[in-house]
Amino acid sequence: MKFKKVLLFSSIVLSLLSTIFSIRFMSAKATPGLITMTATIKGTYRFDVDTGPRIVGGAGCVEPPPGLVGWWPGDGNASDIIDANHGTLVNGATFAAGKVGQAFSFDGVDDYVEIPYDPSFNLLSFTLEAWVKFTQNDAYARIICRPSDGNPTDGYSFFTLSNNRGKIGGGVQGEGQPYSVSVSASPSTFADDNWHMASFVRDVEANEISIYVDGGLYGSYPDSSPGDMEHNYQGIIIGSTDGSTDFFKGLIDEVGIYNRALSASEIQAIYNAGSAGKCKQPIPDDTTPPIGSVEINGGAATTDSVSVTLTLYAEDAESGVAEMRFSNDGSVWSNWEVYAPSKAWTLTAGDGTKTVYVKFKNNAGLVSDTYSDTIVLSIGKESSSISISMSATTFAVGESASVSGFLSPPCEGASVMIQCRPSGGTWTTLEKVTTGTDGGYWCTWTPTTAGTYEVRASWEGDETTLSSESIGQPVTVTPSTAAAFPLWVLAPVIGGITGVTAVLVYLKRRKPKEEVLKPAEPIITAEPTEIPVPAKKTEEEVLKPPEEFPPQKVKELPKLSEKCSDTIALLNSFVEDPSRTNDRKAWKGFREFIAIAEQIEDEYAELIEIRNKLAVLRRKRNEYRSAGLDDLADKTEGFIQSNYGESIRIIKEIQEKLPHLGG
Repeated sequence: MKFKKVLLFSSIVLSLLSTIFSIRFMSAKATPGLITMTATIKGTYRFDVDTGPRIVGGAGCVEPPPGLVGWWPGDGNASDIIDANHGTLVNGATFAAGKVGQAFSFDGVDDYVEIPYDPSFNLLSFTLEAWVKFTQNDAYARIICRPSDGNPTDGYSFFTLSNNRGKIGGGVQGEGQPYSVSVSASPSTFADDNWHMASFVRDVEANEISIYVDGGLYGSYPDSSPGDMEHNYQGIIIGSTDGSTDFFKGLIDEVGIYNRALSASEIQAIYNAGSAGKCKQPIPDDTTPPIGSVEINGGAATTDSVSVTLTLYAEDAESGVAEMRFSNDGSVWSNWEVYAPSKAWTLTAGDGTKTVYVKFKNNAGLVSDTYSDTIVLSIGKESSSISISMSATTFAVGESASVSGFLSPPCEGASVMIQCRPSGGTWTTLEKVTTGTDGGYWCTWTPTTAGTYEVRASWEGDETTLSSESIGQPVTVTPSTAAAFPLWVLAPVIGGITGVTAVLVYLKRRKPKEEVLKPAEPIITAEPTEIPVPAKKTEEEVLKPPEEFPPQKVKELPKLSEKCSDTIALLNSFVEDPSRTNDRKAWKGFREFIAIAEQIEDEYAELIEIRNKLAVLRRKRNEYRSAGLDDLADKTEGFIQSNYGESIRIIKEIQEKLPHLGG
């Protein structure tokens, strides 16, 4: 039987039973399209379509010799197309027309390309190559360099390809060895503003180093530094020694590093390819856009100048980050430019909150999401600051901590926003509080979820003063020690519809949350500035202690909590094994749980009332302190400690053991 199949291809593998026929289109000149295949042998066929990496390269390109560990073509980016050891342009390094495509362009003052450390750079035999074009012949400048780590006790290595006053040379230093150097034997310089291909070869087996220029050998020298390079943790620098000296002025193109000594014929073949260069290796099919961030003036909240500095970060593990662009409004964008970690930028005129937007593009052409940062521009206004402190930095879910601080210069009646966020999360507003005459503010925070948090206080400023914000030290909220178990989770497991009904009846009988948590009437009602130091009788009346939690209930609480915990553990076991849901013991445990919950609810509601009264006393104590009435503040604190100690302990115990009861 004959049949015809039409496929869109980049690579096709055809198999017939145990015999495999393969047709693979891997030529750099191949263009994906349609191919028609006709099977003339009877049997079962399988067609596999491979839409994998593309092979790119100009006409007449030469296949790269084996052993490439890094290849930086400089075609509009500092990406490594071999092993993703992507470089970063530093201090304004840019691009210009190169020998093959584009090339790195350096001003000879302070710019270079930095490539981070990778173990593949720890080489014995190796070859460095690059096309160079320069006119500088009165200085020593690096083309490719892996600097020493400066610690001979650990061993270090050093290899370089250099412009030595117009002549091309190189050197290497192994661990514990002297520096082995060679210089091109050319009688004239190569600083003639023409392109030259420079290659530096180290052959450990032959114990020699060699210099090639434009495909020809200019000299071989004994290698007097045969040590290894495994203790060097430096990366690669293009255009400088270490980013501080020996800067190259001119163009560097097609930088390559091999993990072996290339032969003379291989070097000659690369040179003969000329502007066609080496055929590019497969380009990964990058489907993920880059990610990044932007920060204005190092994260400052305010500025008095429209000229700012943007700190940028972007990464793309597949094809590398290539370009970036900016906007002041998110709609009108600057032109794409080469990605760099820093950028000078001008904000729009006029005081107020300014936002800068940025997008990044990778070498596959994929564009990132929009990232942004804000800063308040205010020219001629007075600066301000705000402090923030927490009464505790480690406490459990359900417990409370106070947040307080001062706005400076003092501004009475200012609205301070208190916010929190979990580690890596977004800010959530806790409360807006008003400052007192001294600029102080105060509030409480009772987290409901365990984790690590940041708490921030901010003020938006006014007509004469700049805004300010402050983030306190990280706060750790630990889980409650109770076997937290919401009742509604049990309903689908225990007893089906009947179980649901039982839970709903129980919930319906509970007091509304608003009633349970209703604040008590203030014990002290006068404003701090209106309160004189009270007489003893007045003080006793004002600070009349509330009724304490009944002692008998205090004694019963541990047994009650333990029984509830045992019941929850029983119900958990039935959640893990639904087949036991008809067990009568489970129903008995469920009914006991409901009864225990009812018993504790009223007791817990009483404690909530005590907690509310305690909160009023603490707030008034702080107001007295802010008003300068230290004597009354001290007496209030003493009253709290002597009359509420046992209540505080009971509240904490119940919150730890039964966080889902009592509202």
